[in-house]
Amino acid sequence: MKLCLFDSRFANYFSFGCSAMAGQLESGMHRGRPYGGVMILIKTDLRKVTTTIHCDERFVIVKILNCLFINVYLPCVGSSDRSLICNDVLDNILSWMSRYQGCECVIAGDFNVNLDGNDALTLRINSLMNDCSLARCDDMGGAVAVWVASRPEACRLSQLQGCGFESAPLTSIA
Repeated sequence: MKLCLFDSRFANYFSFGCSAMAGQLESGMHRGRPYGGVMILIKTDLRKVTTTIHCDERFVIVKILNCLFINVYLPCVGSSDRSLICNDVLDNILSWMSRYQGCECVIAGDFNVNLDGNDALTLRINSLMNDCSLARCDDMGGAVAVWVASRPEACRLSQLQGCGFESAPLTSIA
């Protein structure tokens, strides 16, 4: 989709996000395909109950009423300092979550790792989610996943109190 069509196609939404390309372009000509960045679209009706908690090129956290929505983009295999970046991002997310312990939580994104695998990053991500009592609610497999609060019924967006989402399983969101 062309960026110029964004406002017309998502007229009833506002966004919070950040591109990873800004810093790359400032340092000179970029070679290869563009990459990175995160964004969360929120219905305009929820603007008054929405707060941006954190926003950078690797993750964004938005609070809607009593629910944190965290969108994550981790670097792909072969990226320089991947392990360091991933651990830093996960530690930062954990720190933000600890500041908002009273909130429900939804974490989703492109983790750029096979979350059903057995490598160090997969184990770290799954351990973090388990330690935070979050349940994986996707059946997409691979690198894209969704975790929500530990209650199994929270795996339906309609169950997140006061957020005003349609009743749809998280697995239907693409």
